[in-house]
Amino acid sequence: VREIQLLNKDGREVLHITPSKVYPPNELTDQSHNPAYKLTTFVGGDKYISPVTYDSDGTPIVSIAVPVVLPESSQSLQDLNTSSMGKVRQPGEIHGILIEKVSLANLWKYLNAVSIGKNGYVFIVDNEGRVLNHPQATFVREKKDLRYLPQIKNFVESIVSQSDNTASRVTQWKNELDHDALL
Repeated sequence: VREIQLLNKDGREVLHITPSKVYPPNELTDQSHNPAYKLTTFVGGDKYISPVTYDSDGTPIVSIAVPVVLPESSQSLQDLNTSSMGKVRQPGEIHGILIEKVSLANLWKYLNAVSIGKNGYVFIVDNEGRVLNHPQATFVREKKDLRYLPQIKNFVESIVSQSDNTASRVTQWKNELDHDALL
């Protein structure tokens, strides 16, 4: 975890912490312009997961935001959650937003160690077919576009055709080096 922010219903920080700092009240800011706030509050109280970005030292980061709501009825702490699956929240039901910025470095490291078959490996592309993680670091630095590969092209097209802009499927195929691969 790189950062946690708790926003009130108007998008103003009420809490902002990092591993090295707890921000005092005079340093808390208005985050109503933040896509995590906008998309979580304006799109029916659904979760928000940002595109992968990189901090100043090159660490891949993703932001995850969820609405803060009051439960409809009393719940045990084990059953408590921030939103009900598929339920559209009304503006008055959302009392704030919880945003967490998470480093993907350990996930990337783990995926780079995974092998598939004799020569296969795992890599990740974004919704436009650009490499986010790959055992060959130059592919990541160049944000190599792999849409020339039919499997990646089909994957990207499937994302565009889905209304919620997500895709979660696994396909086995031969990668650009004719090694076994999973997509």
